[in-house]
Amino acid sequence: MSRIIVAGAIANKAGNAGEAWVRATWVRTLTALGHDVRFVEVLEPDRATDSGGSPCAPDRSVQSHWFNDITTWFGLRGRATLVARERLRSVDLATIHRQVDEADLLVDISGHLASSGEQGADLFERFRTTLYVDLDPGYTQVWHEQGLAHARLGRHTHHASVGLRLGQLGCHVPDAGTKWLPVPPFVHLPDWPIAGEPDPDVPFTTITTWRNPYGPLEWAGTTHPGKHQSFRRYRDLPAAIPELRLEVAARFQPWDDTDRCSMARAGWLLSEPDQVCGTAAAFRQYIQGSAGEFSVAQGAYVGMRSGWLSDRTVKYLASGRPAVVEDTGLEGLLPFGEGFVTFRDLDGAAAGLRAVSAAPHAHARAARRIAERHFSGQVVLPPLLRACGVMPDD
Repeated sequence: MSRIIVAGAIANKAGNAGEAWVRATWVRTLTALGHDVRFVEVLEPDRATDSGGSPCAPDRSVQSHWFNDITTWFGLRGRATLVARERLRSVDLATIHRQVDEADLLVDISGHLASSGEQGADLFERFRTTLYVDLDPGYTQVWHEQGLAHARLGRHTHHASVGLRLGQLGCHVPDAGTKWLPVPPFVHLPDWPIAGEPDPDVPFTTITTWRNPYGPLEWAGTTHPGKHQSFRRYRDLPAAIPELRLEVAARFQPWDDTDRCSMARAGWLLSEPDQVCGTAAAFRQYIQGSAGEFSVAQGAYVGMRSGWLSDRTVKYLASGRPAVVEDTGLEGLLPFGEGFVTFRDLDGAAAGLRAVSAAPHAHARAARRIAERHFSGQVVLPPLLRACGVMPDD
């Protein structure tokens, strides 16, 4: 049995159930594989706020309450610690230091611990073996090349990315001087059982932040647009398939009113994530209550041919809900055509949705089969752990 610490943002992304699922799934899957696993997060000083958005003590903050709710729901209480510059009452730093010193591996999701200031650095420097997990292929590497993330990448001993084509022919993501291990997004299958037969009247859905807060990505003379611009390319899709319903659970800001109205007029159903999938339980229920997923991708994922795949998509597949998603360069890496369909333009998107809706039972079975073979944490993680020198028990 190896001792592993997972670090990532749950409290720092308070209210985002999808992000919470990603971090918790790492802990739950590694635990199921027989490892002794702990979760650690550093609450950034300017993130501790009350319900009105005003600064407050960390242990009274919205972020702390969210962290406690999430870790309790996932059964992680006693194995999850939130650290802040002003120590939370429940934190025993001596115990944390001992756990870190005994750890065989740090799984640092998006470089959280390495980039969390003095508190994070104090913990990070104690680890012997560290794995940076990249969830934003293209952004991470370009920011590194531009000098924005050098410390976060350079300090880790190993690096993995959900960009499954990094380092391969046809991928335009710079390697940032790093060997990237592929790690497809994965599910802990017991958390995502087959959801039964979908109601034929429910829509295809997706969950997203409408506008990427980082803006467009510029690299090698090319500007890659954000996700809201990708959705604009498919605004007229409902008119092409009037027999089907399409819904987006998206956070629209006031300056996105033009997009919101335009999408609604074009026939898209729009819902508020806080209302339909604002908790871990509701997030799962929303996915499993859908006909399947339809989603576009960030322009950088598509244009740079990174082989990116959403963690959300594999949850649809595991639930027996087919996914129709924009192609990001996954050809030859994963099975497509039944249960899992990609497209490159509006006509391809319409054709994919029609094909799935014409044979829902076959596509539902295929979706679950793909999840079991390619996106189960029991399949994905052992090769990655071996590459980091963490060997399974004999």
